Amino acid sequence: MSPAVAIYEGRCILATTAGPSVAACPGCASPMRAKRGTVVVHHWAHLPDPDRQCVSEGETEWHLGWKNRAGDPDRIEVAVGNRRADVLTPYGWAIEFQHSPLSPPDIAARERDWRDRMIWVYDGLEAFAEERLEINQPPGRAYWSFKWRWHKRHVAASKVPTFIQVKPDTLLFVGRWYPKSPGDPLRGYGWRLTDDDFEQHVMNGSKPPAPPKFGRDLAPAMWSRTPAIPFTCPCCDQPFAEPGKCSAPPWHVNGPNYQAAS
Repeated sequence: MSPAVAIYEGRCILATTAGPSVAACPGCASPMRAKRGTVVVHHWAHLPDPDRQCVSEGETEWHLGWKNRAGDPDRIEVAVGNRRADVLTPYGWAIEFQHSPLSPPDIAARERDWRDRMIWVYDGLEAFAEERLEINQPPGRAYWSFKWRWHKRHVAASKVPTFIQVKPDTLLFVGRWYPKSPGDPLRGYGWRLTDDDFEQHVMNGSKPPAPPKFGRDLAPAMWSRTPAIPFTCPCCDQPFAEPGKCSAPPWHVNGPNYQAAS
């Protein structure tokens, strides 16, 4: 599938029914048309061009559905340095929604380029539906344990905050991956939260996620415990004048939401 956003008059826009029908691709600048049907998630599609090569193509409906939940189109597909965030949070962290396999070195490279200010969301819907991914809550515990058979090998390579979507309305905020031998299922534990919790507190919140203390049973508690941090640019470490506005000269900036503060 094609991108969730397009560029129109210098701004990122979603494929809404009230918006323009034609705009430019943020990846290759070629024209795209809004697809706004009733079956598939609203998105943009490139006009036919057999010679076009674009990095924005190939996204799943799962991918697009999450991008469309960002509160501001200017925070979707934001490029910083040599990386592009699926969604850039108001507190300056990148969120990557990952469906296809990546190598562990690729995982490490992305985390390094974002200086660990990023969040992974792995698509575990198919694995859960096929009963390869199992979750259960031990009696009297606030956390949930999980076991993932035949998992994609990159999953446990992440060292930054990581979430696994197990059902359309349910995610697990991973607390730990347990060491494993080759061929064994991936095991660990985490905290259960709803998709609305993730949208409100992670994608559109004001603080990076942090796990709750043991014994706390409500997922929203994990957000209220997190100390506020200064807004800083993940590319140059300069402070933001406000969320998404870098106060440094824009020599390093090529995303629509990163402009020099006036």
